[in-house]
Amino acid sequence: MKNLKNILQNFIRGKKRFVSFKYFSLLSLFLMSSIFADLTWQLPAQDVGSPVTDQQDAKIITDNSGANVYIVWKDNPSNVQIIKSNDFGNNWSSPLTLNTTGGGISTSTPQIATDNTGKYVYVVYTFSPGGGSFRILFSRSTDFGQTWLTGASQTTLSPIVSGVPFVTTNNTGQYVYAIWGNNTTDDIQFSRSVDFGANWPAPANVIDISDTTQIATSLIVTDDSGRYVHALWAGFKAPDTIRQVQTSSSSDFGVTWTPFADIPKLSANDAVASFLDLATDSSGKYAYAVWNKSVGGATVVQFSRSIDFGANWTAFGINLSSTTAGVSSTRAKVATDKSGRYVFVIWGQEGAEGVVIKIRRSTDFGETWETPVSLTSIDPYEPNIAIDNVGRYVYAVWNASDGGGTLIKESSLSFDFGQTFTTPIRISSQTDNSYNSVEITTNESGIYAYSVFSRETGVVSLLMQALNGIDIPRTIKSFDFRRP
Repeated sequence: MKNLKNILQNFIRGKKRFVSFKYFSLLSLFLMSSIFADLTWQLPAQDVGSPVTDQQDAKIITDNSGANVYIVWKDNPSNVQIIKSNDFGNNWSSPLTLNTTGGGISTSTPQIATDNTGKYVYVVYTFSPGGGSFRILFSRSTDFGQTWLTGASQTTLSPIVSGVPFVTTNNTGQYVYAIWGNNTTDDIQFSRSVDFGANWPAPANVIDISDTTQIATSLIVTDDSGRYVHALWAGFKAPDTIRQVQTSSSSDFGVTWTPFADIPKLSANDAVASFLDLATDSSGKYAYAVWNKSVGGATVVQFSRSIDFGANWTAFGINLSSTTAGVSSTRAKVATDKSGRYVFVIWGQEGAEGVVIKIRRSTDFGETWETPVSLTSIDPYEPNIAIDNVGRYVYAVWNASDGGGTLIKESSLSFDFGQTFTTPIRISSQTDNSYNSVEITTNESGIYAYSVFSRETGVVSLLMQALNGIDIPRTIKSFDFRRP
C-alpha cells in the first residue's frame, strides 16, 4: 500500500515513472473499488402514475445515454398510458392515454421499444373495440416522446382476433418488428415497418411464421442492424399434444423466416413449457432462450442457445436450476451483453432447498455455467434483470415480502461481471404494499438504471412509481502510464 501511495503522489506531482503491470493492476482495482462504493439507488421512488386510477402491467425502457426514459402501462379502465422523462428520470410528464377515441379497451400488457437515441419510440398492445374483436394497435413517437399517435391515428397491425403482441427495433429505429398470436388461425404472425414505423403492411398481408396451435407467449428480438431477427413462442402441432418451445429466425430483415418444416423444438414433448424469455447480442449471432418446465417432480429453468444466427439451437434444453423433486424454480429471465459472451439467468426458487433468488452466469457464450449465486429474501418471486453493454454492471430486482405481510420490491447489484452481488435492499415504499411485477432497464454504460413498480396508497391499489438512476461519479481522473 505504501508503494501504491508513492505512485499516486508521483502522478499528482507530474513525475513520469515506470509502473510495473503489478502496480498498474493494483491501481486499477483501487480506482474501481472507489467508484463502485458510491453506486446506489436514488430512494425513495417517485410517484409517476395517476393518483385516482389503478395502473398495472408497466414496461420501462431507456436509450443508450440513459437520458430518455419511457414507461407504458394499462390503467384500471384498461386504457394504455405512457409517460416520459428526458432528463435521466429526474422529472416526468403527465400520463398520456393512447386509445383516446373510438371506445373499447386494452386487453393485454402493452410493449415498448426505442432506438439508441430515444428519438423513436414504439408501442404495441391489444385493443378491443367490442363485438368480440381484438386487434393489435401500434403507436409511435418520432420526437423523444413529445407527441404520439393516439386514437384513430394509430395503425392496426393484425387481423380481427389477435393478442399478446411484442415489439422490437434496431439501433436506428428504422426497422420495427411486431409479433403476436392470431386467435383464429392459432399461429404466430409477424409484421414489419422499414421506415421508422410510418408504414406497415395491411393486416391481411402479415406473415405467418408458424403453423403451430395452442400458442402462448410470443417474443421477438433483433440485432443492432435489424438484419437478424429471432422469434420465440410456445405451442404444438399434431401429432404432439404438449406445448413446446419453438423458434424461427430471419436473416434478411424479416422478409423470409425459417420454413415450417425446419422450425426447431427447443423443449421436450413430455411437459408443458411456459414463462419464456429471449435475448440476443448486438450481431444477432448469439441468441439465448429460457423457460420453465416440469422435470421429474421439479419445476426447472431450462436454457437453449444458437451460436449461428438462429440456424441451429441446442435441443431439449439444458437444466440450469435444481431438478430435486419438490423444488420449484420459476419465472426465469435472461440477459446478455453486446458481445454475447456474458449471459445471466435469474429466477425465483422455493422448496426443499430454500426460498431464494438464484442468478447463474456463463462467461463463454452459454457453453458452460457457473454455480448459481443465491440471494436471500423472504418469499421472493418474479425477478427481473438488466445488464450493461459489456456485462460488468448487473442489476437484479424482484417481488418479495417484508415478513410482516407487506409485499415489497427488492434489488441486488453486481459491479464485477456477476462475480459478487450486494446485499439485497428494499427499493419500494417502506410502509405501503407493492403489487404486480417489477421491471428494470439500464443504459449502455450501466451508469443509469431505472425500475418501475406500484405502491398501494389507500386511494388506489396500484400507483406506478419510478426509481431512477445509479449514483456514480461522472468524472474520473485519468493517469498516464508511460515509460520515462
